[in-house]
Amino acid sequence: MPSHVIPDILRAAEENDYTKLQETLLGDWAEYSSEDDPKMADSIGSLVDKIATVNFKMAWNQETLYKIRKQSSDEFASVWGNKLHELHGILKRCTDLNVQRSRLVDELDKKLAAISNGSINPNDFVNPQHKTY
Repeated sequence: MPSHVIPDILRAAEENDYTKLQETLLGDWAEYSSEDDPKMADSIGSLVDKIATVNFKMAWNQETLYKIRKQSSDEFASVWGNKLHELHGILKRCTDLNVQRSRLVDELDKKLAAISNGSINPNDFVNPQHKTY
């Protein structure tokens, strides 16, 4: 990794800007999609696993939003008045995770539709793995 990139990575991490961090770390790969390379396509199980992981992360991040929902405007102002940067990070993560989940669900829907209408062989998305846990 080039040394000129390290300050950008540290700044993105400090700011909790996960999108910027991902773009800095991945560079041209940030916009990569498994649809670009059929050999790298996710299996149905892999997509379901990714969706479950994103759902868990969303639930964890949304706990704060559920607490805010129960607060009066005065309680909100006293709790979050000088922590708006932190609140913005939470809101951004929730929306980013929602976008990620939507993309994964769309990809899963496309694969299931293609399998059901016979345009692809379901075995093309089976990646045999031998897990050791």
